[in-house]
Formats: sequence, C-alpha cells, structure tokens
Amino acid sequence: EWEKASQIFSVMAQRRVKSDTVACSAAISACQSGKKALHMIDLMVQNVMEPDEITFNAAINACKKAGGWVEALHVFNAMLQQIVKIDMISCNSAISACDKGRTWEIALLFLGVMVQNQIDSDAVTYNVAITTCEMAGEWKKTLQLLKVMAQGKVEPSTVTLTAAMSACEKGDKWQHALFLLAAMQQVEVTPNVISYSAAISACSNSGRWQDALGLLSLLEQADVAPDVVIYAATISACGNGQQWQHALGTMSAMQEAELSPNIVVYDAAISACERAEQWQQSLSLLTRMQHADILPNVITYSATISACEKGRQWQLAIFCLSEMQTDVVLPNLITYHGAISACEKAGKWQHALCLLAVMHQVSCVPRGVVYNAAIGACEKAEHSQWVFHLLVGLELSALCELQLLCLW
Repeated sequence: EWEKASQIFSVMAQRRVKSDTVACSAAISACQSGKKALHMIDLMVQNVMEPDEITFNAAINACKKAGGWVEALHVFNAMLQQIVKIDMISCNSAISACDKGRTWEIALLFLGVMVQNQIDSDAVTYNVAITTCEMAGEWKKTLQLLKVMAQGKVEPSTVTLTAAMSACEKGDKWQHALFLLAAMQQVEVTPNVISYSAAISACSNSGRWQDALGLLSLLEQADVAPDVVIYAATISACGNGQQWQHALGTMSAMQEAELSPNIVVYDAAISACERAEQWQQSLSLLTRMQHADILPNVITYSATISACEKGRQWQLAIFCLSEMQTDVVLPNLITYHGAISACEKAGKWQHALCLLAVMHQVSCVPRGVVYNAAIGACEKAEHSQWVFHLLVGLELSALCELQLLCLW
C-alpha cells in the first residue's frame, strides 16, 4: 500500500504537517520495490528531513523483497552520502536482494563492505551469500565463504552446508559434496532431506551409483524419510552407472515406502533401462506410466525409442513415435534420430526417408547425425541416388550449423 503512504506523505507536506523519521520509515516499509523506496527517500530530502539508519534499512528491505540489487546499491550510496552508519541489518538485506536477483558478484561486494567497515556478520549473512553463489553454480566461492566463516568463528547451519553441497553438485564435484556431508556430523549439524538430496544428486551426475545407494541406506539410519526427489536422483545415478536392476529395485523400494513415482522418476528409470539396452523394461515402464495416468513427455518417449533402436525394434520405435501424437507430445531432434536410426539398423530405408520428410514438414530441422542415419539406411539398400540427395542435404545442414556458430 505504498501509494496510499506516499499520498498521505504528500498531503502532510502540503498542509505543513510535520512528519518525523518514524512516519517516513513506516511509509518506506510499505513499499514493495526499491525504486518506490528510493522515491520516498527523495521526498524526505526535499522536505529537509534526514533519513536515519532505520529509514535506509527499511528501504533496503524493500529492495530485498523485489530482488532489486541495483536499487540496493543506490540505497547504499545514499547512506554513504548522508553519512549514515551501515550495520549488519543493512548488509544482510542487501545481500538477500542479490540472492533473489542471482547476482553473486554483487553479494560478495556487499560482504566485502562489511569486512572493510568492520561490521559483524552472522550465520544469516553467510547463508544468503552462499545460497546466491550456489544458484550461480559457483562452488569454489561457496567453499571459500565456508573458510571465511570458520576464520570468523561463525557457526555454519544446515542451510549453510546444504547450499554449499548443492553448489558442488552443480559443479560436478561429488567428492566435495560427500566431504561436506561428513563435515556436518563433525560440527554437530544435522543433515536434512535436502542435504542428502544434494549429495545423492552430486553422485548421480558422476555416475557414482554405489555412493548414491549407500547414502540412501544412511537415510534410514539417520531417521530421515527419503522423498521423491531423493529416489529420482538415486535412480538416475544407477542409470548413469548402467545399473538398471538397481534402478528398478530403488523404484520398487520407493513404492514400498508408499511414495508414488512421478514423471521425473519414470524418466530416470526408463533412461536407465535405455542405457542398458533393456527395451522390454522401457516399454513396460511406459505402459505403467499410462496406467497410472501420468502423461509421458518428450524425454520419456525419446528414451523409450532409443531403447527400441538399441534393441533393433524398429516397428516399436515407430509405434512410440505415433503414440506421441496421441498424447500431444511434440517430438524433437533426439526423438527422430532414435526412430530413423532404428530404421537404419533394420534396413528400412523407405521408413527412414519418410521420417526425414516428416521432420521437414513439422519444421524440425535435421542435423548431421539424422542425415547420417538416413544415408546409412539407403547405403545398406544400395540406393545410391537417394544417398546423393541426402549428402546434398547434409552439406546444407552443415552450412546452416556453421552459420549459427558464426552468429554466436
């Protein structure tokens, strides 16, 4: 309701009703954006009023609400011009604004201001700064901040270490993530379900399926109930490690825990079976999805078609492609490549060419790998004329890709 607050403030000025800093601070607190808060501060200055640290903190808090790190910088500059003391509340709110704006560099700049001005920092300060770095995948910065915390004898919390683990997961640093999980126990910080999820996801990205399964078993000992996200990450880890049996076993354990698999879980399980060339299992999971009223997406179908291609089941690959139309799922380049490759392996050159024509009709531009699969199908059938035409198309595709690279 900042508009009403601004109107009241203007009426008070017109009627020469003296307003104090407390009233102005309350008006600024009603602002929902940094720009509006700055406008209110300008009104104060115009009316020969001196904003104090409470006023400026209210303005920075308004910046935090809207994620306005630029406005937070302006407020900071205004504080310096007015010679107003910058305190921990000001800095924490400013860093929080960077958190929402995902500008980790500016967050560290505010943190530097705190160090230069010998302003005390607390766990909240570092939690927000580390979370901001985590969102940007800056895992090195998060670890550096943890060291600074230790040097300043600021105790890390579950939020702090979990955010750092998540940053390591995004940076494919599974060793660091597991180290931080172990460190939580040493500093007597209790890991929660999000902590374990970050660690398992880090193992998943690197194909460390044994570690992922080990962490899943640790959850039971720690009396932490795994959620759907954790099971999905574990299944994905098994898939990346080509352990489809463990992937399906984990999915069964999830259902025994009375958790219903969602689209992410099914996609991870189907992909695990696809990597292990288990096309029957992929199709079975696809059927189970449909019976559970879970709509497959392009990832689901692409993985299933790829499984059929690896199992030399070209008819099933084309059937899955047709099912996508029924489910109103738009195939992409990966989907068509899997179907055309299935036809190529079976020597079904006519079907491969038909699918290539369909790609052009639906404006899905074929790339080199797609043309190569179609060319391979024609070569096996010794149709040199079609091979020539496809080679021309391949050259054009290569030129288009080169032009796109030049644009970048």
